[in-house]
Amino acid sequence: MGLVALGMPVLVGGAGLAVDVSQWYVWKREVQYAVDQAAIAGAYAYSNEDMREDYVIRAGQEFAENEAVIDGRTSEPLIGLEDYNGGTDNAISVTASVSKTLPFTGIFLSTPASVTATAWATWEGGNDPQTSCIIAVDEDADVAITLSGNTNIQSGCGVTALSISSTSIVLNGGGNDDNLNSSYTLGWILSGGGVDDGLDALDDTPITENVSGLVNPYADLVPPDNPTPRAAPCEDYNDETPDASYTNSYTVTRTTYSRYYRGDNRSSMTMRTSTQVGESATRQETLQETQAGWNREETVNTISGTETRRGSGRNAYWDRTDTVTVDNYVVTNSVDNNGGGTTTSTVGWLQPGTYQGFDIRCNVTLASGVYVIDGGLFEINAQNSITGHGVMFVLKNGAGIKINGGAEVDLLAMTQTELIAAGVNAEDAAVLEGMLIFEDPNSPGNDRNKVNGTADLLLGGIIYLPASPLEWTGNAGVSSRCLTIAAATITFSGNFTLGNLCPPGQTHTAVVTTNSNAIRLVV
Repeated sequence: MGLVALGMPVLVGGAGLAVDVSQWYVWKREVQYAVDQAAIAGAYAYSNEDMREDYVIRAGQEFAENEAVIDGRTSEPLIGLEDYNGGTDNAISVTASVSKTLPFTGIFLSTPASVTATAWATWEGGNDPQTSCIIAVDEDADVAITLSGNTNIQSGCGVTALSISSTSIVLNGGGNDDNLNSSYTLGWILSGGGVDDGLDALDDTPITENVSGLVNPYADLVPPDNPTPRAAPCEDYNDETPDASYTNSYTVTRTTYSRYYRGDNRSSMTMRTSTQVGESATRQETLQETQAGWNREETVNTISGTETRRGSGRNAYWDRTDTVTVDNYVVTNSVDNNGGGTTTSTVGWLQPGTYQGFDIRCNVTLASGVYVIDGGLFEINAQNSITGHGVMFVLKNGAGIKINGGAEVDLLAMTQTELIAAGVNAEDAAVLEGMLIFEDPNSPGNDRNKVNGTADLLLGGIIYLPASPLEWTGNAGVSSRCLTIAAATITFSGNFTLGNLCPPGQTHTAVVTTNSNAIRLVV
């Protein structure tokens, strides 16, 4: 009992000291976080000429937002310029302390316990713009880009995440360093926040974190519209009725030559004979009139005629030329695609316009133009093919895209000339050139966007889904125009290969920086 009494002060003292040390640790952690964030904010402001004079204010605001010590007394932060790594005034320092008399150590100390934290942040880089071909545009995403260690991405044209999260780009199932270096050729990595430490194993990939001035290169674009209503493709896949029909206006000029006699005596009566002696026809555009399964209808709008007298006397006759103008040249596809093959015409099988969903369950060829998908999915099913050169798909009202395994896809975006021909004004056409899939920024988004399985892809242009995530799990071939993937968040998963996204002689033009300065903590 005596031994216990003798040891009691030691036990109580040890417990009291442990409580006070724990409190010091909490203070240190919280005040360190506050000065770290303040230094970063101050460095960002000072590196930007338009904000330089306010760097102390910005650092102080950030410190106040993050200072969470409520049971101690936190000092006003000391904020100033420092010389770092041989430079002059190229770092921002922030120092703050917290102090308070604690229950146990206060018995022995004449002054309150105090904990101090200091942080320095610097900036580096210049004003040269940087580009990327894989871009996650959600600035608030906890994880913006997910890279799977068993994928093979050989893009080499840059990966950018606008997210300021410390985990903006993560690596799942990375494996060893050798596997990473053989699986990824990314070119460079830019992040508004931090990236997975495992990506440091990429020997030839510069990684820049906490990049200031990252921007969405397509944020100001407005998608075009095409309100012409269209029937859903392949909706009668198992029917015997025609799979599609459409009407185009052409001018067809047909000239006939008729010979007949007329006169004022019995030997040359008016309209005694009428004989067609020839016919010719010209068309502004060639159609496949003779291909099996296609029917042709004409509507005659105008007929005009001229007469010319030939010969003299009893042998006189007149040539009459009749010109027939035909509009609304209607071509109807009457071939069923359920095992019957496909029939195409030179003007395209499906026409631009607005579709309520776009479910491809047959082989289709698209005419050039803007295709608006108003709700539902733009889905290309397994074992079917879709071909369209000079096309743009606009996703509205929650529409999404899904490409299933085994599908064959050959889609190329519209050029400026093709956009103007589709009715887009020249100014808008200049900035919309190359946009292949464009989700309306006002759309509520769709969380089912997926490129899946072993799809045989030939994609040329920009896939832009500002409101939606995109999961990429399929194989992609090299496009004949540069492919850019931009979505709210992007996930690469599964065993697949994403090849070079830009063929030789072409470069990506999606600029993701207005100021390439990178802010980082150095103390």
